[in-house]
Amino acid sequence: MNRIKKTTDIVYNTNTKKDLTIIHISDIHFNTNTSLSKLNKLTTEIKKNNPDYIMISGDLIDEPKIIKNKYKIKELLQFLSNLSEITKIFISLGNHDIFSSEDLKFFNKLNELKNIYILDNDCYKDEFIYISGLTLPNNYYYNITHEESSEVLVKHLTNNRKLISKLPRELPKVILIHSPIKLTNKEVLNKLKEYDLILSGHTHNGMVPGILKPLFPKNKGLIAPNKTLFPEIAKGKIEVNQDNKKITIIINGAITKLSSKSSKILSKLNIVYPMSINKIIITKKRGKYYE
Repeated sequence: MNRIKKTTDIVYNTNTKKDLTIIHISDIHFNTNTSLSKLNKLTTEIKKNNPDYIMISGDLIDEPKIIKNKYKIKELLQFLSNLSEITKIFISLGNHDIFSSEDLKFFNKLNELKNIYILDNDCYKDEFIYISGLTLPNNYYYNITHEESSEVLVKHLTNNRKLISKLPRELPKVILIHSPIKLTNKEVLNKLKEYDLILSGHTHNGMVPGILKPLFPKNKGLIAPNKTLFPEIAKGKIEVNQDNKKITIIINGAITKLSSKSSKILSKLNIVYPMSINKIIITKKRGKYYE
């Protein structure tokens, strides 16, 4: 069925030189079962919104072994090529994308393609925007406690100072961080306080079916990626203040809710969940758009 649910958010920023439209998606989890028709439908919807930038906040692929499937990987490359004809694409890496340094070779190759930017602890700047992508280390996701760690996140940000210090004041600043789960931690926010907008995915809308949405208001979910029930930060938009500055966090609900790794039977339940797209408009003109 491949339904699409689009959410529009307005982000006010006095530094933007013009109105900017960002299409934000996440968690495509491309695998052997990903249909070309699904990707084509997604491309068509994105194109209709005429974005200035397309941003993918992690888990482009379901697991690195898909790269060795020459037939399927051509489909993924064609999808990315079609998107790159619309505008520039910025991709950060998630926990399904890389398990070793060897896995980075594929993403480094993507970086060579027209209009595709892999932001692996790296940044991009043009006349209108500053964009960073943080790659969280494997021990952030996979450790003995099975819990994501704000300590690991703070340490990793500290070790990648070019992402968090001396950022251009005159531009809107966006960072892609795959997991949102620890982003409201005060120490983490203190590291990220120069950013205006944080884009995440990972939580797959808390796996809340549409019929149960009234029972899960705001950002609460049904289940987290580590199987914890009722996570508090799983979906939607969060606005926080750090040192008298507002930071907006937007969590994409995922293109593929159930990856093939969850089991072949469960992954078939994707039919009941829509693909989620965030349309984000950065503007300095209050009242011009309606949320």
